[in-house]
Amino acid sequence: MYQDGNKETTMNSSASTEPNKASLYANADANPAQTAEFARQLFIRNSHRYHVAAHSVLLRDGSNADKIFFIIDGSATVTMEDCNGRELVVCRLNAGQFFGEQPLFS
Repeated sequence: MYQDGNKETTMNSSASTEPNKASLYANADANPAQTAEFARQLFIRNSHRYHVAAHSVLLRDGSNADKIFFIIDGSATVTMEDCNGRELVVCRLNAGQFFGEQPLFS
């Protein structure tokens, strides 16, 4: 995973912290869009902000990731190497998207 383009990307990162469950339950009757926005704001409020330089490697396949990242501004590219060592683009992530969550749930 590396930051894309020639500009800095702003991201929030949160280690596995326990959100305020009472707040989540209190908001359970809200419509899905309100609930999603509430969860996003809760995540941002309980996380650390990083400014990442262009082409920075943030995660490597197989690493022991302990953070989830949320892109506030900019973009990131997920890549992998094929059997010949060539870099392949798996996907591009933009502002408003998360990454790094899969190791936290396995």
